[in-house]
Amino acid sequence: MNRHYSYAQTNSRAGAIKTRKLALGSVRGETWLLFLGSLLLAISAAYIVLSNMAAASTFELNDQRKKVEELGLKNKKIETELANQESISRLEEEARLMGLVPIGRVKYIETPGDVAVK
Repeated sequence: MNRHYSYAQTNSRAGAIKTRKLALGSVRGETWLLFLGSLLLAISAAYIVLSNMAAASTFELNDQRKKVEELGLKNKKIETELANQESISRLEEEARLMGLVPIGRVKYIETPGDVAVK
């Protein structure tokens, strides 16, 4: 079986016909160029997509960092308010407003025997 094919090519200047033989397993130069061009195009597209994804991730990360900072400031403000609400002077003022009076000296009563009966 013949493994070679031939095709005719016309030279426009001379008008002569040239015949070339191609081996069945060989790859022509144009095919390599097409393959390399396609590969370059695919790599370029992948690079553009990945760089856009990285830029979007960077913006999202910056937004999340700002939110963390805002929440940290809000947390400190709430902790300060809580400390003010729990301060001794604030509690004494609230007790006075409720009509409570400060205690003096504590006296303990001693009773003979058991206090609670079953």
